[in-house]
Parts: sequence; structure tokens; C-alpha cells
Amino acid sequence: MECLKWNYTPEQITTKTDEIIAKSQKTYDEIAKLKKGENTYTNTLLALIEEERESSNWECIVGLLSETYPDAKVRDTSREADEKLSKFFIDMSMREDVFISVKNYQETLTEELDHEQKRFLERLIRDFKRNGLDLEKEKREEMKSKKKKITENSIKYSKNLNEDKTKLLFDKQELEGLNEDLINDLEKQEEKYVITLKYPHVFPILEKCKVGNTRKKVLFEFNSRSKEENTKLFEETLELRHQIANLLGFKTHAEFALDIRMAKKPETVMNFLNSLCEKLPGESELEVLRKLKREELKIPDDQEVVIEDWDFRYYHKLLLETKYQVDDNVISQYFPLEKVIEGMLEIFQQVLGLDFKQVAIDFNNPEEKMKVWHEEVKLFEIYDSEKKDFVGHFYLDLFPREGKYGHAAEFSIRHSCKKPDGTRQYPIAAMICNFTKPTKDKPSLLKHSEVKTMFHEFGHLMHELCSTVDIIRFSGTRVDLDFVETPSQMCENWVWQEDSLKKISLHYKSNDPLPIELIQKMTNAKNVDAGLFYRRQLFFGIFDQNVHSQEKSDTYKLTREIRKKICLIEQIEGTTLANTFGHLMSMYHAGYYSYLWSEVFSLDIFQRFKKEGLLSSVVGKQLRQTILSQGGKRDAMELLKEFLGREPNEEAFLESIFGKK
Repeated sequence: MECLKWNYTPEQITTKTDEIIAKSQKTYDEIAKLKKGENTYTNTLLALIEEERESSNWECIVGLLSETYPDAKVRDTSREADEKLSKFFIDMSMREDVFISVKNYQETLTEELDHEQKRFLERLIRDFKRNGLDLEKEKREEMKSKKKKITENSIKYSKNLNEDKTKLLFDKQELEGLNEDLINDLEKQEEKYVITLKYPHVFPILEKCKVGNTRKKVLFEFNSRSKEENTKLFEETLELRHQIANLLGFKTHAEFALDIRMAKKPETVMNFLNSLCEKLPGESELEVLRKLKREELKIPDDQEVVIEDWDFRYYHKLLLETKYQVDDNVISQYFPLEKVIEGMLEIFQQVLGLDFKQVAIDFNNPEEKMKVWHEEVKLFEIYDSEKKDFVGHFYLDLFPREGKYGHAAEFSIRHSCKKPDGTRQYPIAAMICNFTKPTKDKPSLLKHSEVKTMFHEFGHLMHELCSTVDIIRFSGTRVDLDFVETPSQMCENWVWQEDSLKKISLHYKSNDPLPIELIQKMTNAKNVDAGLFYRRQLFFGIFDQNVHSQEKSDTYKLTREIRKKICLIEQIEGTTLANTFGHLMSMYHAGYYSYLWSEVFSLDIFQRFKKEGLLSSVVGKQLRQTILSQGGKRDAMELLKEFLGREPNEEAFLESIFGKK
């Protein structure tokens, strides 16, 4: 199948964006001109479906370019295009004349619509109303202005984090405890070692550096990225969201956001989060870490020991190594990136009935080179293993570079759907990560937590690429926000199973698979400090609900109060969540609880694999057909019930934390 070409110039991006806007404008104008009785499926509903397909295709490409493209000018132009498109579609989503025309179509409907078409029409009407089309004109204009400002803020916020160039300088003794290979790979400046605020530097220091002041400095700087500007953008966005919710008749933004999600109400979310918090251990786990710190630093018994923000990861790792003999440096030697990729693809080929084929690229050939946006990116084709039909493409972009998105995420590039002529638009997606780069002496070696991240993001890829819906609005991961993490979190479970661990592991020198005794040690240590880790997730979720349930928030004060109460550990002085909590500046506003909410469903789903076979193609085929292929064209709870054969419950989730009762 033909691949996309990634040779965009700033001028091409600007021109294409203007073309998309002009074409969309024409479609909306033509629908608005229709008189009552003139609306048909073709000139109204199909016209909007096709407009959404074409504009979404370009929006996805612009979004990826802005976060990953090596050329800074292309990234900047893409961000400008993204903002221009977002503002344009805010205008279109609030056009009263188009809303009236669509309502006329609904009221005079004589054609038979299928389930997906009916759902699309219902969502159109619903979203028009949520965009203020029932409001008087003055309030609509006020709302439109606020939504555009939110878009501006979100793009600026993301850019500030991605473009961070902070460098910290340390002597070798200040990096005591770090792996020698990591130290040797560091850039040197003024006879000191350079530490950036990218993941491959920050987390090894927080987990392994013996020098508390080094950990403190790195964590402070990591949490202080773009502090002044991003905190202002964050708090302004919170106020704007609250004001929009009020205009639409909701008391808070949380009420407005949750109204169309599985949870429905903020009270349901807070009850879920608080109920889990009450069940989780915390103080007992913290006491074990205090004891470790006392022993390591030889603190007298009559002196208080405090686990500081910059201590937790370090003493957690020390506990794993000393009591459970689980050492990341040892374990990572069994997880060279290429082997993990090979094994992961093998697992999902077998489970989901797919074939993955890497596309060979000759980088000396100018035409071939354009198949990816950077030489480190890998491209794959997917086929159905039984029917041999083409399914889609995906990319793996796995190493950090300047200006690139700094976390791990799946980016949709083209959603699966039908074109007007009945042929299929095949899905394309990318997995973006930031793992340690290989060197001339050693391959990229993943920590087990990074292997888990990889399976998580690949789960999102499979959700996107297995979609077979007709209408792009419901394709792939376009589901209720509090269900979107379910397939990805379910896929994490394979990194804890003996059979799958053997497939994805191989010592990079000896070629030995991960030893059984090491697997047992890892599984024995799986829930070490689980209470404290889940409390951290609860902290994020409760903070999110709090800031979206009031008109204004002192985010610094709120961060410190909730962190201490829920996590039992003080937030590092002078830092807040507001400037780096990118989830809340994108789609997860009032929705961070979704990670825990979805985990309940994900573990319930995985129980079928545990009972019927971890690599069962029968269960996998049903997962693909019942959940992955359906996207958002049916309600998530309906899909869960069909796959499970019953109502979902939290038994598997609680068992995963506390063990069987």
C-alpha cells in the first residue's frame, strides 16, 4: 500500500491549511443555504461526514508534525496551522444557520438511517447544543472567544514544555550511584556532566543517584519547567472553562465535561476516587522507606526521618534491590529494544490475528527517505493473517530529540472509515516514546517500566488500527474519555506473564532469556509500594476534579494540600502541578480519573485471557471484533457486557492490588 510522504515545507503546510479551511467553509455554507424540505442525507449528513473526514486527516498530520518533526520551522508552522484550524472549527461548530439546517433535516427525515448514521446525527445535535447554539447571540460570541483563547493557551503550553532546553551541570561525585554507561554517554561542558530534563536523564537520577541534593535539584527543575508562563496559562484556562460551563447552565466545568462520559457526574467520580483511597495502604509502606533511609544515612533513632518528594523513587528502587533483589540495571540487560519490539509484535500477531511487516527504507534514495519524518522512525504495514487483507500502517518513533514531544503517546494520523465511494480509508498511527538511545557499544536497553509503557501505547495503536467503523467520528480511540485507556491498560498485563516475558526478553550479550527466578522476583515485587503509587494517581485525579469544580484555583496551595493528604508526602517546595500537567491542557480536563476508572475494566477484560489462554487467538479475535473494531459507534458499557458476558466489576482490579481474599 502507498505510504504517506513526510517532506513538508512551511509553505506547503500553510497552503494546505488554507485549502482545507476554504473547502470546509464551502460545505458549511451550502448546508446553511438549504431551505426546510430541501435537506437530504447526501447534501446534509453525508456532506458533514465527508467534511469531517477530510479536515480530520489534515488536522492529525499537522498535530504530529508540530510534536515530532525535526525542523523547528515546520514545527512552528504546524502549531500555527493547528491553532488556525482549531479556531476555524470553533466558528463552524457554533454556526446557528448550520444548526438550524441540521435540525430541519432531523425533523423532516424520511430516509432510513443505519445505527451509525443515527448516532452521528444525534451527536451532531448534541454537540451543537454543547457549543452554545441554544444561547442568545451575545453569549454565543462570548463563548466562542473563550474557546479560542483556550486553544491558544493549550498550544503555547505544549510548546513551552517540548522546547525546554534546560541543562544542569554536575560533578561526577554528585552523580554517585548512576550507571557508569549512562555517565559516560553524557555530554560534558566545563569539565562537568550535562543533565537535561528529558526522561532518560531525569528518572535514572531520581531512582539511582545516591546524592540527595542532586535528586532534589533535578526534581525541582523538572517540576519548574516553564513555571511562570505555564501556570498562568493553566489557571487562565481553568477560569475560561468554568465560565463556559456557566454559560451553558452547568455549575462547574467538571459537571459539563462529565455529562457525556460514562461516569456522568462529578459525585460519581469523587466517590470512586475516595473509596479507592480509603482501601489503599500508605503509612505502612512509607514507614518501610523511612527505615531504609535511616539505615542508609545512619540517622539516629531519636531523630525524625522524612521521605521527601525527591526521596520516594530512590528508596523505592533501593527496597526492590535489597529486599526483593530486583535491580533495573540487571533486568534491563534482558530487554534490548529490538527484542522487545520483535516479541511484542509476535504476541499481538498471535492474539489479534494480524501480520506486521516492517517497510524497508533506503535512506540514500530521496523518494524512499520521505516515507518517515526522521531516520530513527520505523514504518510497518499490517495485514489480517487469515484474510490477508491490508489493515493499515503504523510508525515507531522511540528516541528523544530536540523539540520532540517529551512523553509517551499514540498519535492518530489517519482514522479508519469509509469514503463516499464505499472504499475504505485505512488507518495510520504512530507510537511516540523517549527511550534511551543505543550507542556504538550497547543497544537501547529498556527498564521493565518502559516495557510496560511500550505495551500500553501499542494497545492504543491496536485500538486505532483495528477499527472498522464507517464514520470517522467514531473511529478507533474516539470513544468516551473514561473508556479510551481500557484497551491500552489491558495490554500492559502481558508484561507480567511468564510466557510473554520469555518472548520479549533476551540478554543483549549472552542471548539468554529472562531467567525464571528473576521473573518470579519481579512478580513478587509487582505490588511493592502499590498503595503509594496508586495514591499518586489519586492525587492527580482529585486535583483535576478540584480545579475543575471551582471558579478560581490557587494551584500552588491546592497542589500542596492534596499531595500531602493523599500521597502522605510533601510536594517539593516552590513547585506545583499547574505548569507541567499537560493532560489537563489537552483532552483529559476533568478526566484524569479515567486512568483508574479504565483500569478496573481493563483487568476485568484480561481475566478472560488468564482463564482461556494468555495468547488465545479465540479470545483475541473476540476482543478485536467486539471492542477494538467498534470504536465509539456503540456505548462502551454495551461493548464490555458483550465481551464479558456479564456486567463488569472491580474484583480483578482489587485482587491485582490486594491479592485474593
